[in-house]
Amino acid sequence: MSLPSDTDILVVGAGPTGLAAAISLKLHGFRTVIVDALAQGQNTSRAAVIHAYTLEVLEALGCTERLVNSGIKSTGGKIYESGKLTAFLEFERLPTEYPYALLISQADTERILLERLIELGGEVLRSKRAVGMKQLDDQIEVSFESGEIVKSRYVIGADGLHSVIRSLAGISFLHPSAKSEEDHANASILQLTLGDVTYKSSVMPNDGLAGFVSSDGLLVWIPLPSGDARIVATVPDNETPPKVPSVEYLQKMVDARTYRRPNETIIESVIWGSRFRVRSAIAGKAFIPLPNSKIRGGTIIIGDAAHVHSPAGGQGMNMGLCDGVLLGPVLKKHWSATDDQVIHQYEQERRKVWLEVINMAEGMTRLASTAQGWRASLAAWILWGITKVPWVRQQMAMRVSGLVYRE
Repeated sequence: MSLPSDTDILVVGAGPTGLAAAISLKLHGFRTVIVDALAQGQNTSRAAVIHAYTLEVLEALGCTERLVNSGIKSTGGKIYESGKLTAFLEFERLPTEYPYALLISQADTERILLERLIELGGEVLRSKRAVGMKQLDDQIEVSFESGEIVKSRYVIGADGLHSVIRSLAGISFLHPSAKSEEDHANASILQLTLGDVTYKSSVMPNDGLAGFVSSDGLLVWIPLPSGDARIVATVPDNETPPKVPSVEYLQKMVDARTYRRPNETIIESVIWGSRFRVRSAIAGKAFIPLPNSKIRGGTIIIGDAAHVHSPAGGQGMNMGLCDGVLLGPVLKKHWSATDDQVIHQYEQERRKVWLEVINMAEGMTRLASTAQGWRASLAAWILWGITKVPWVRQQMAMRVSGLVYRE
């Protein structure tokens, strides 16, 4: 389907962040076009957790009930060291209607968001790869590989880690502590292997998160509503994880890190797998206004285009979803405002959250990174000591759930 030549808002990227933004914008009355470079949506799970605060925010889109009905309600997480339970995190005491972490594949999250967008009369225009962007006096002109051109008051870059919109806008993307590309290149990297698997097990949980600390590293087990499971495991710096982990590779990790007896957990097949090398980064700015100061509009980047970090704590997709939902009412005010104050406030508030989450994820990553050799037991005992204190345990749950970011 061809693109319109003109719209109020152009959203580039139709993952969870872009879909959430498009729905929110349509609910606030904007003519909204959402495009994606891919010919079809991803059918892999990737992110697998939606936290309580995000579920609250998604109520504004009318999606929360459908998501909850499609996921597993995990009321907590458990940490094992050498096969023994040493620490735990509780969500069931959280002050919310959603006292749990919702375990749901990203594919299902995108499906439900897309269904809601279609209900509102929207659609995703696919195979539309942005290749150029020009700031006009009162609009932004985006050109596509197909030769099509769209003019819009706002362009929303929700096109992920390797954002074309961020690059075309000339926005930097560095580690929060880096002052240059060289500093960023020297920032620490975490290596992970990920896989969604079919399995048989008499001992692994099917209703909650579990982390296993061993001398070989950390392994996280996430049950999925399909009856399958997501495995996330750290990989030592001196090893190179395979692009797609095999059954044998993941089976060896499960056997070594969970301290289960042989054949208690059998990996049958790998549905989807990948490796993940991550270095935290945040955009130098998230908003560039139109040249004409009398007209409101500009370029905005959100989601992974604006921030990226370790998957520790399952925060990435959650932040992106909130970025998108919260943008709708902000642009509704900004459209007719006399200055950019409302959007600068949005940028400042979101950036504060992004930095706090990056710091939390890096802290959890450092702890995971120590979970090798003799440091594994030390990391587990530190967690045991922390989670034995009810107040500390509650504060950890509030932060992981995102409820600390309520207005």
